[in-house]
Amino acid sequence: MFKEHTKNQINPSLLTTYHTSTINWNQSLQFGLMGFTLHGPYFFAGFRLLDRLFGMSRNMSTVFLKTIGGHCLVFPPFICLLLSYKSLLEGKDFQTTIDRVTMQGPDIFLNGSVVWPFANMINFKFVPVPYRLAYTNLVGIGWNSYLSYAVNE
Repeated sequence: MFKEHTKNQINPSLLTTYHTSTINWNQSLQFGLMGFTLHGPYFFAGFRLLDRLFGMSRNMSTVFLKTIGGHCLVFPPFICLLLSYKSLLEGKDFQTTIDRVTMQGPDIFLNGSVVWPFANMINFKFVPVPYRLAYTNLVGIGWNSYLSYAVNE
């Protein structure tokens, strides 16, 4: 009925060759620089602000307030800063930067609204403080892949 597979049988269609010549190194360096100088410090300060404003996540109401607070107070300015920073690194003028923020910002916010409120509720409620950065980075792998695509359209 079912063909038996062994570990030596690999479907050739699953194997692809990836050449480093297809990597846009300038884009990768720009995104790495933005992560190191904006994303990391910004969200470190943003999560500390949420802890100061709402306290430790001891109950669901605090978790909910921190999640909504983060999504409404911390996330929108970050999107504007990220898109502006990307334009700056590309040498774009002020009007092009404004156009990028107004055209791409809402889509990034809406897509982030699918991911981050749920991820942050789990983070604030269930993840111990020493492991929150690791959890956020794990979720961020997928999010940053999308974000890299979105800001480079």
